[in-house]
Amino acid sequence: MVIRTASIKDPLPAQGGLRILVTRKWPRGLPRESIDLWVKELGGTAELMRDYKKKKISASSFHARYLAEASDPGRHAAIQDLQRRAMNGKDLILLCDGEDEAESVRGVLKEILETH
Repeated sequence: MVIRTASIKDPLPAQGGLRILVTRKWPRGLPRESIDLWVKELGGTAELMRDYKKKKISASSFHARYLAEASDPGRHAAIQDLQRRAMNGKDLILLCDGEDEAESVRGVLKEILETH
């Protein structure tokens, strides 16, 4: 099992793993066939994303707040589903619109999946 991440702004891999979109809203211009699974529950809340994009919070605050949001029961179940897929030998490619993995939902989510 391998967990990778990519920005939807870059060319998406056609194969090599289950391509999972982790945003609340479908990104404009992204073809449906380029994604295998959309788990919108794992996207950051509108408030979190707005605060981060408007630079009201730091990257470390973004990270901490997303971790807190991930403990919500609905999100926890979605995370467990991805962990099951990974444990069954599926390679996962986490996708969102952030350019820097360390400062994106996909980066924090990858960390969660790899450490739990």
